[in-house]
Amino acid sequence: IVTTPFPFEGKKRARRAREAIEALQETADSVVLIMNRNLLEIIPNNMSLEASFRVADEMLRRGVEGISDMIKSPGLLVVDHLDLRGVLMD
Repeated sequence: IVTTPFPFEGKKRARRAREAIEALQETADSVVLIMNRNLLEIIPNNMSLEASFRVADEMLRRGVEGISDMIKSPGLLVVDHLDLRGVLMD
């Protein structure tokens, strides 16, 4: 799971992130990309930076937990990382 820089973090950081993501995609089975800019839409402007990071951390935790739960939990369906990748791509 990878997060991208916020737009205000600059072009240099965005370029480095793109390069790192491309390198990771060449070697990893799956890469889940979280666009930090989307967090700006749900976090109120008046929220402190520290509180904003807590919200972002909680969202990431829930995402990771949900993905791992789907893969490891026994059930009627067998889900592997490729199945999950297809769902997340949509």
